[in-house]
Amino acid sequence: MHDPLLGPGVEACRDSCGDFGRRLWLTIVGIGEDGLSGLSDASRKAIAEAETVFGGERHLVLANVGERGRPWPVPFNADGVLSCRGRPTVVLASGDPFWHGVGATLTAHLERREWIAHPSPSTFSLAAARLGWRLESVVCLGLHAKPFENLVPHLAHGERFICLLRDGRVAADLARWLTARGFGDSQLWTLAALGGPRESITQQRADGYSADPAGSLVTVAFEARGSPGLPRSSGLSDSLFEHDGQITKRPMRALALSALAPRPGEILWDIGAGSGSISVEWALCGGNAIAIEARSNRAANIVGNAAAFGLTERITVVEGVAPGVLPGLKTPQAVFIGGGLDAAMFEGLWSLLLPGTPRVESPIGIEQDKALSVAASELRPAERAAVVPRCREMLEGFLKSPDFAEIAASRLLGREVPFSMPLNDGRCIVGVIDVMFEKDGKLHVRDYKTGGESRKYETQQGIYVAAVKKLFPGKEIVFRFLYMGGSGAATPRT
Repeated sequence: MHDPLLGPGVEACRDSCGDFGRRLWLTIVGIGEDGLSGLSDASRKAIAEAETVFGGERHLVLANVGERGRPWPVPFNADGVLSCRGRPTVVLASGDPFWHGVGATLTAHLERREWIAHPSPSTFSLAAARLGWRLESVVCLGLHAKPFENLVPHLAHGERFICLLRDGRVAADLARWLTARGFGDSQLWTLAALGGPRESITQQRADGYSADPAGSLVTVAFEARGSPGLPRSSGLSDSLFEHDGQITKRPMRALALSALAPRPGEILWDIGAGSGSISVEWALCGGNAIAIEARSNRAANIVGNAAAFGLTERITVVEGVAPGVLPGLKTPQAVFIGGGLDAAMFEGLWSLLLPGTPRVESPIGIEQDKALSVAASELRPAERAAVVPRCREMLEGFLKSPDFAEIAASRLLGREVPFSMPLNDGRCIVGVIDVMFEKDGKLHVRDYKTGGESRKYETQQGIYVAAVKKLFPGKEIVFRFLYMGGSGAATPRT
């Protein structure tokens, strides 16, 4: 029986051509619960002639290889297989070795001529066949050694899933995890020993699930019944992220991601990442992010947010100060600068980027204006108690001020107005204007500041005025900062 992947011509060459014959030494066999009887003649022949057969203990018993069998080491590594190079060797794997299996892990170390594979129907295929599901529309995940949070990007009402799990105890844990997240109404099917004489299938609701904890290597299929899941558009709710107040707010994040234009497989540098919200949404689009954050507590938040969204394999957290930590990192296809941009950063960054790399900067990051909640989070409890009255004092003072009266008496055009402004050098500035209103035929723009007047805000002022002029050409614009935490009035800029 010839291998359909190689074709009869190559099979003949393998038998007659010394070079190819000497190089081919490893056969990767997908085995099912029906053991040797379910294998092709070529698979059985390879097992019979092999000096050494590697596999899980269950696979070795199914193949009846006796003393030639070598169980996988724990933790897994391929060294044992590679040490047999040049001698007839077989690796046994469940079903299709290249779908959540050991196949690609092994072949990454080998030349194409060194190995051949004989797959069997995968567990996913068998499960779909038992349930009558269209496999192409099912989310298939291997969760043997991965957190349930890997489901988060896919979870949505009505979606179907087939998951490979280590044992019945983990299946019960999955049911509790789904219930805790509002998917307790989901129907779960536990499938074990598919394709063999001990095959079993049970159906239960997630919130009433019970299983035999002694059962091993089970498959759980479920149809999600619960919340709508994560939106597919950019700009997730701020409440989904752990943060200390330093977060790119939802409107600005949506604009930034639109300008960054994420694509699957591309790398983002998220500099001054804060909560990592930009990195998370970039990774949800299929990209990989490197989040650079100088403060350890914020770096910890990024790690937690990546885990909560099931994105730990896509988001790398680098704790340190840019641009010093940037050399040696993988070259990005896009850069977001959430904080710390100055001349040194710009020069250090520019030399490391490929021409045409999109760069998006936040005016808030440029100014490094601390939010009051960030300052409060750094205080001891006794000190924090003093912040709340101060916040109340600032708010009450503003509500009694001429500035508030002016806004209240005018025609309000918008609050928290997001904008995006491309620059001639390829950068893109995104921001949010706090208040816009019309008075006496002029367009007024206001931005709140919790501190006193400072010249450090001049760059932000220039950016906001330029952005508004671009939106409203020919309109007379009056811009002011409203300093709520100190005395002094800013000079209007038109």
